[in-house]
Amino acid sequence: MTATRSEIRGATEPERLVELLAQLRTLETEAEVRLLRLSVAEGLRDQSGDEVLDTKATAALIGRSVDWVNRHRHELRSALVSETGARPRYSRQRLTKLLERWGERS
Repeated sequence: MTATRSEIRGATEPERLVELLAQLRTLETEAEVRLLRLSVAEGLRDQSGDEVLDTKATAALIGRSVDWVNRHRHELRSALVSETGARPRYSRQRLTKLLERWGERS
């Protein structure tokens, strides 16, 4: 059961308010995770206008193979925007900056 406004207003014990607050925080976290997954899955732009790329799109952008991207993730970590343990997702803007730096080294 999730907290309702009337339950919050009617709560008379601090313990019940703590329980209701925990439920609300759980819902908030679930909504944030869902939003992130939808954004990543659909390649939506974030508020800064950046685009989140999967490994295949990243490989195409940097001119490397998907296998190379997977094996050299450590070299791309400054552009990595996904959480640890999740499928890797990369920031287009950060990748572009990284490519510029790599060009400077040549």
